[in-house]
Amino acid sequence: MTSLKRDSKTDPRPATLAPGTANPVQPLAPGPNGQHPAPLPVTRPRTRLVARRWRGPGWRWLTVYSLVLILGLVGVLLAGIGGVREGLEQRAAIQATAVANHYQRGLAHAQAGESALALAEFEMVLRLRPDHLEARAAMLRVMATTATPQPTSPPAPTPTPPPVSTPYTLDVLLGEAQSLYDQKEWTQAAERLERIRATDAAYETDTVTNLLYKIYYNTGSDLIAAGRLEEGIRQIERALALRPDDKAALEQIQLATAYLQAMGYWQANWQKAVSAFAELYKQRPNYLDVEVRLANAAIAYGDAMAQRGAWCDAVTQYAIALQVRPSAALRATRDAANSQCSSQASTAATPTGAANTDATPPAPAGAAPGTPAGALAGGHIYFSTWDSERNNFVLYRVTAAPGAKPEALLTNVRQPRAAPGGTRLAVRNASGSEIGLATITATGETLRRVTTFAEDGIATWSPDGLEWVFASNREGDRRWRLYHAWAEGTEATEYIVFGRSPAWYPGKNIAYDGCDDEGNRCGLWQMTPDRGQRTPLTDVAGDTSPAWAPGGSRLAFMSSQRSGNWDIFVRNMGTGKISAVAASPGIEGLPTWSPDGAWIAFISNREGSWGLYITQPGAAPVRLLTLPGTLPDWMDEQITWGP
Repeated sequence: MTSLKRDSKTDPRPATLAPGTANPVQPLAPGPNGQHPAPLPVTRPRTRLVARRWRGPGWRWLTVYSLVLILGLVGVLLAGIGGVREGLEQRAAIQATAVANHYQRGLAHAQAGESALALAEFEMVLRLRPDHLEARAAMLRVMATTATPQPTSPPAPTPTPPPVSTPYTLDVLLGEAQSLYDQKEWTQAAERLERIRATDAAYETDTVTNLLYKIYYNTGSDLIAAGRLEEGIRQIERALALRPDDKAALEQIQLATAYLQAMGYWQANWQKAVSAFAELYKQRPNYLDVEVRLANAAIAYGDAMAQRGAWCDAVTQYAIALQVRPSAALRATRDAANSQCSSQASTAATPTGAANTDATPPAPAGAAPGTPAGALAGGHIYFSTWDSERNNFVLYRVTAAPGAKPEALLTNVRQPRAAPGGTRLAVRNASGSEIGLATITATGETLRRVTTFAEDGIATWSPDGLEWVFASNREGDRRWRLYHAWAEGTEATEYIVFGRSPAWYPGKNIAYDGCDDEGNRCGLWQMTPDRGQRTPLTDVAGDTSPAWAPGGSRLAFMSSQRSGNWDIFVRNMGTGKISAVAASPGIEGLPTWSPDGAWIAFISNREGSWGLYITQPGAAPVRLLTLPGTLPDWMDEQITWGP
């Protein structure tokens, strides 16, 4: 570096001395006060800084580094979002399981009379899921049976209150309970008696226990007589808890349980149904409708044997029916079967056994489907028909495309309904050992049994695929009701409302075939998922089998009273306008929408035989294929269209 020299003529700064050189400047003379002034500071030479040029990477490399950094940050962000989503889904699943477990334990504690434990479980359910209406209702029931009167509150007035001198003494409560019992106000009477037991278990023990027993026993007996067997059994079990060895209560529970078990075989296994009702008939011939059930089951089983050519077995069943309900028509049927039995060269075919639900029959060679103009919507259509050779139902799947052939998936199941996403199906299992509703995979693998009643059917999925609403006439009055169930079978089913053919719209209302509370204005109705509001959609009693379009803007259904035949209609949910989309002199029924909402599939016999059709509003229906097998009761079937 070139040295810098100072020019004394041009540089006004004071000169500096080299190191080790004496300072020639003389000290300043002292001031007036005798002190020397402070010396001037010595300045040092300034060094000029020379700027150095940047030798780092160029702008191109900086751009590359920046892009790599940005991409890395985006990747970390996406991974974090995916982790959060997965964590939320896992948390929701864990919470749903916890809710189900707490609710079940609460029901068990309530059934065992452990009120404090039951309330704790129900409160935990409501903490996890505040909108759990069943838990809230169950908690209120437990609180009602365990509530004790406040010492500062007067007793509620009764229709004929006895004279009292002090509020809510045990004597007053017992008097009120006796008065209410005499008026058959059993619920209120039981509430007062339970208050007495909670306050002083030793007070008039025999009197209180006897009254409670009579109340629970009579209530349960009335419920059973009305066809509400499960509710009746629960009441009589409460009576039995008071008198564990009471023969009358034990007999009531045994008979009601046996009846429910026999009804479990109804339409699913006629042989076992006949055996179960015959045993009940021996014990109590006049119990409920056992006589009628036994006769009808024997006739149905005899008809099945005759259809298979087992005429001698058919004669045996017709004879059983004649013993309990004789008729000229049935005798003629028995005689005709007996003639066939006598003319056979060998004994009849072997009796039927339990069908194998895992067997996969070969696909039938049905007629080739029609070929519509243009491409069809994708996905698969599921349906079931009766196979007379196998003597059971077969579930099929067919691609909604020209030239497709139906594929047999499973035997002994029917009424399929695809879950959201299409990976699972809700089906009605007709196997004697697995009757009820179940979930299977879309390829026909059995997953889980959900209900145990043969009458349960026509299930529909909630938008999240966790819940069901289904129809059943399981009760003794044979009226159709809608029930709620969890698709994993983790909770007991619960009654919702009278009706049938439910269809759950994704994220919104449940449509169904029903009436108002007085049994009037029958047609299609809709209710909110919390069951808090019901509104009518149509006012024609023949409207049934509703099916929501994926977007929810349209509702397809079938009706027999709008045109004189069973035809397919669509209701525009925005305008309320109803228009026919498939009509003929024959039958059109069981509508279901394609996953994209562009097509409607249905069954029809418009061409003389049952076939599977698809159509679009304003277009002519196209026949996809001739249904294999038969449809013994087409209205009791269901088809569904999945991905």
